[in-house]
Amino acid sequence: GNYTSRIKMKSQDEIGQLANAFNQMADKIVENMGELKRTDKLRRELIANVSHDLRSPLASIQGYLETILMKDSSLTTAQRKKYLQTIFDNTVKLNKLVSELFELSKYDAKQIQAKPEPFSIAELTQDVVMKFKPAAELHDVNLMANVPKDLPMVFADIGLIERALTNLIENALRYTPEKGSVKVELAKHDDKIGVVISDTVKGSPEEVLGLCTHELKGGKLVRLSKQARESVLQGNERMAGDALRVL
Repeated sequence: GNYTSRIKMKSQDEIGQLANAFNQMADKIVENMGELKRTDKLRRELIANVSHDLRSPLASIQGYLETILMKDSSLTTAQRKKYLQTIFDNTVKLNKLVSELFELSKYDAKQIQAKPEPFSIAELTQDVVMKFKPAAELHDVNLMANVPKDLPMVFADIGLIERALTNLIENALRYTPEKGSVKVELAKHDDKIGVVISDTVKGSPEEVLGLCTHELKGGKLVRLSKQARESVLQGNERMAGDALRVL
């Protein structure tokens, strides 16, 4: 049907109230349909990204196993150990990806509910940043954290927020070239605390836009505001300014 049609009725009698209720119902249907389309698009993007992430370790495992099978008698103990360690590392990566997919399916089925509690977002951010320091140094990336000392406690699910921070920083480090930098900043905005993660990833603003047009809000992944997306297209360094917001 045509869900864009609306009843034009200005009277305040029962007919007018009925028309108003119909218009509100139509607005809600359009809103829900738009949300379903956005969710479906996100799901397709996720499947494409996960498929790519799965192919890399699988190809590596297959390649090293073929090498071991073909050159079994000529491999030294050190070479064999190196190949097996690489295979093991890739199986660990695969296991992590599969576990994340399983958890995502549970979120999608609403089998996991957020459990908010008061905690220090400043301490959590520092802990997560410190966890990635060795990886950043290994890839010659400068990982920085700007955390004010006077930030208040926040009320949120600490596990979900930690996972979101971990994923954002991990992705930033993955796409940032050598000699680049990743910056994590916290700032108080009225009754909210914003977490800004910016990096020096290469590419045009339009290419980067696809990586940072969503935010985690109340445990849900939603679209960024128009102002935030325009900030990205203008090449603003704080391009991920609304990437995560603790409510």
